[in-house]
Amino acid sequence: MCNLSQNIAVGDIIVFNAPWNPGLYVAHMVIGIIHNSTGTYFVTKGIANPVKDPTPVPARDVFGEVIVGVPYLGYIVIYEEAIVPLLLIPLIVKLR
Repeated sequence: MCNLSQNIAVGDIIVFNAPWNPGLYVAHMVIGIIHNSTGTYFVTKGIANPVKDPTPVPARDVFGEVIVGVPYLGYIVIYEEAIVPLLLIPLIVKLR
């Protein structure tokens, strides 16, 4: 397990490769942590979602942790259909 995964706590927002849709990176809140013989897993849910995600996220699939959120940034990306706002993503995600 990487150092990033060791420092993740309930309430943190992590960016991960979604186990239910491989290749899709998602930023969701950690609502639980499971430690067992096969490793560490994070129980997550979207902030606006009423229910938890369908599958716990293995620590190895965690890409980063959101450290600063920029409200409505996603709308700018969608509206402008430009690559420039995407360049801001490394500023809001602490990478492994």
